[in-house]
Amino acid sequence: MGALQLTVSAHFQFRVFCYSLMLGFGLGLFYEVFRILRAVFPWWGALVIALQDVLYWSVCGVATFLFFIQFTNGEVRAYALIGEGLGAALYLLTLGRLIRSLTQGILSLVRRFLHLLYRVFCAPVVKLTRRLGAKGKQLGKKVASRAKKAENKRKFHLKDRRVLLYNLLKHSQPTQNPKREQSNEKTPRRKSSKKADQ
Repeated sequence: MGALQLTVSAHFQFRVFCYSLMLGFGLGLFYEVFRILRAVFPWWGALVIALQDVLYWSVCGVATFLFFIQFTNGEVRAYALIGEGLGAALYLLTLGRLIRSLTQGILSLVRRFLHLLYRVFCAPVVKLTRRLGAKGKQLGKKVASRAKKAENKRKFHLKDRRVLLYNLLKHSQPTQNPKREQSNEKTPRRKSSKKADQ
């Protein structure tokens, strides 16, 4: 009877150990999701990574607690914890490496494809917008400089017109030359002297 109980207990422990291996393997696969997310979004800060770690270990704790309740009536068994750790290590050394290499290859292909799409479709548009922006700036500067020059010329011409108008009014007044006045005065005297001789 005792031997039968011992064999049943050993068989049960081996089964629980195998289940713990599977649990550890599954938790390792679950951690791969966070690793892929970190590879896809490398700009995540330390706070996001810390929150992911807290979430992962919380899930691990809840899963281990439920596992012990289901198979050992809530009793913590060392062989179950060892099996869980061995399952996670087994995943990381076998399927984890394969998934990691596949993930890196897929991400590199996706990045190359996106870079090609950017070079074909987005890069010409970006270059065109930059050129148009540069030309628009140059045109704006030219228009502003011409407007400034036109304003300065307008002010300058207004002043010149006033001066020219003043000069025209000044020169339009009759000016008499004293020599011509003297000659004009002399000519009638001669005529009057001729009339007196007659």
